[in-house]
Amino acid sequence: PEGLAATAKRIAKGTEALVSVNGGFFDERLRSLGLLISGGKRINPLRRADWGVLSIKNHRARVVHTRDYKDELGTEFAIQVGPRLVVNGKPTKLRAQFGRRTALGIEAGGRHMLLVVSQRVIKTDAMAELMVELGSESALNLDGGSSTQLWSRFDGIPQVVGVPVANAVLVLLR
Repeated sequence: PEGLAATAKRIAKGTEALVSVNGGFFDERLRSLGLLISGGKRINPLRRADWGVLSIKNHRARVVHTRDYKDELGTEFAIQVGPRLVVNGKPTKLRAQFGRRTALGIEAGGRHMLLVVSQRVIKTDAMAELMVELGSESALNLDGGSSTQLWSRFDGIPQVVGVPVANAVLVLLR
């Protein structure tokens, strides 16, 4: 729900999520900024911004620039945030900003996604290069800094704790 903040772990509670991470940007009143679609339902509208949109339809994911995003019937999930880290298999040119980061990447064909969460500070361009090294054809930076967090049901995966956020990305088994 809009206007409520919770950790990624708390947002995942009561769901069948395997993993939960911080999602998109939000304002001081905990309102999401940018497109959010979950379970096929639009939660927040598209925002005019120089960001990207990650969307999933028919079990295929893609990342496009905001200006290239078209609403499509049947979109299961979408999040608008940025910057885009990888476009057509190449890292984008980014300002050298340091921070904790969360990124979602997509391998060629859109069937496999990569999730990277940094516990330590990393430059944005270094994250983009890492996503390319891991095989991302396209990648999107999620909200970072103190919002960066990771919760997982799996033993052995270190939890990354962050501040309460307005939304999260949950990974579910199909």
